[in-house]
Amino acid sequence: DLYNYNVIPERDIFPRVDDPPLGVQNIMCRAPNNVGVLECHHIARTTCEIMYACGSGDRPPFKECPKLGYDVPQKRTP
Repeated sequence: DLYNYNVIPERDIFPRVDDPPLGVQNIMCRAPNNVGVLECHHIARTTCEIMYACGSGDRPPFKECPKLGYDVPQKRTP
């Protein structure tokens, strides 16, 4: 746990199976409630949530985000 950081989306069931790690960042899961339990464990949705919340900087937005219901990430400067 010294060099690891865990991103855990809400409603993701897999991180709750084991003991909680030390370094954790909880994020939202904007998947509809009527989809399967794996939808919040999806790496593309997690990536889009991070880009949606933090922006994409100078990088182009992840092309999967609009397909998953996210707006195109906006550039944000610190």
